[in-house]
Amino acid sequence: MLAERDSSRVGAPSHTARAATCAQQAHRNGRATRRTRLLARWLLVVVFVAALIGVVHVVQLMTSDRPNTRFGASPMNHSVGPSVTAKWGVGASLRVFAQDIAAPTHPEGASTVHTSFALLDYGVSRDQALRDVTAGKYDTQIAAAAEGTSAGDAIELVHEADKKIAEGITTWPVVLAAKNHFHDVAKAANPDVLIVNTVTGWTADPMSGRNFEQWAEIRADIIGIDCDGINPATGAYPDYDAEIAAAVDFVENHAANGYDHWAVPEFTAGRQATDTDGSKRAAWLIEMANKFRDNGALYVDFFDYNNTPREALEMPKEIAAWRSFVHR
Repeated sequence: MLAERDSSRVGAPSHTARAATCAQQAHRNGRATRRTRLLARWLLVVVFVAALIGVVHVVQLMTSDRPNTRFGASPMNHSVGPSVTAKWGVGASLRVFAQDIAAPTHPEGASTVHTSFALLDYGVSRDQALRDVTAGKYDTQIAAAAEGTSAGDAIELVHEADKKIAEGITTWPVVLAAKNHFHDVAKAANPDVLIVNTVTGWTADPMSGRNFEQWAEIRADIIGIDCDGINPATGAYPDYDAEIAAAVDFVENHAANGYDHWAVPEFTAGRQATDTDGSKRAAWLIEMANKFRDNGALYVDFFDYNNTPREALEMPKEIAAWRSFVHR
């Protein structure tokens, strides 16, 4: 039996040979494991880079349509002379009024100029002038105004028509018909001219209970939201968050009716009496300018009037704060 057991080992590998074979196999397994780990690391790198590219692409998509917001002023007495750019610098946007419909002016050094035709120089009531627009009485002037508008500038028929309706000056059907006729005649003369439809911030604020959405029935390129009319005596300056959110939603919901942008033709809040050097208001201006820019406003014009005490920007700190955005 012992001989048989011994004969069974004939040709079998020795302990040393088996050990060598195991070592070789372990070495091969080790190399395979290292290759697997290396491959896994490379795959992680590839996945990370792909994810990063995806995030960058999403951010680009989110910001590709965001305009380079222009900042400027709505000057008192509608003066658009050198004094405006002297105060605010080259590149300031402007909102101005014209009493009748005619080709707008574009001051040297200004960027976007928004001209609103007030219809106050025709010897008739505002309501009748709007009706005359619808009837085609001013088609020649509208076409000439559109053709004479500089590229990138905007025109508007009657600013804050919602306020005129609330005050009983005119009615919604009259405004709707006149503004749409104005749009169609202007676009026929110059398809690239920008048409604005501006309402008060109160109409855009859900707290007002007004039907902001109905203003989408008016054909235009830009919905204007005036962020003004709030002048707290003390405490925080207004944030206008509701108005900004409403403007952004309006453009998203009504692009099919031509609305590509939103803007703020009038922005203000009077300086509080306790804010003697304007430093608190200056900080608020910076905060608001960033909000307007980050939410994609096309232009924002400060209501540089003294209708309300301390409404115009007069203190060096607040002028410097607003002017810093004009130059960006």
